[in-house]
Amino acid sequence: MKIQALKSNFLLINVLVAISALSPLALVAQADAVNQMLAHSQARQTDYARPANTRLNEIPVQAYRHFARNFSQAEETSWSKVSGGFLVRFQSSGTLNQASYDRYGNFLHGIRYLAPTQIDAHLLKRMKREFPGFEPDIVSEINNDTRTVYIITLKSAHSMKSVLYKEGSFQVIDDLEYAGL
Repeated sequence: MKIQALKSNFLLINVLVAISALSPLALVAQADAVNQMLAHSQARQTDYARPANTRLNEIPVQAYRHFARNFSQAEETSWSKVSGGFLVRFQSSGTLNQASYDRYGNFLHGIRYLAPTQIDAHLLKRMKREFPGFEPDIVSEINNDTRTVYIITLKSAHSMKSVLYKEGSFQVIDDLEYAGL
């Protein structure tokens, strides 16, 4: 249970770093995205099927149209009003996703939580070459309509790494050695 909590916190920190690396948006927009991720990290880890706290008529038309146009295959959608905007959680082709919008309905970012088997074959091959002995454990694809980055948690028998993959290169964000496990 402690390892799972460690992995969850590890993933949250890395997702926050990736969001800030997406583009040179205004610092305020980055802070809003970080605050939204922090506010919903606990809900994201525990219960995706919970009822939405937002009625459909509260969602900005621009956000709803963007969602309908870009995520037409979405199932089990759940909209939530959060500090500074809206968050929608949904399933698409069996994959858990979420999208964030500001209070005016502008798209901030989308996150897809992928199984290690869903990683692009080219990316997987490069990852195995650069990090021998490590296997992908948690994979998050984060995009903001202009750029896509990946946060990949890699594990081995003795350690865990968090890697940011953007613009064709890897950057190790964090490296943890297991302490007597």
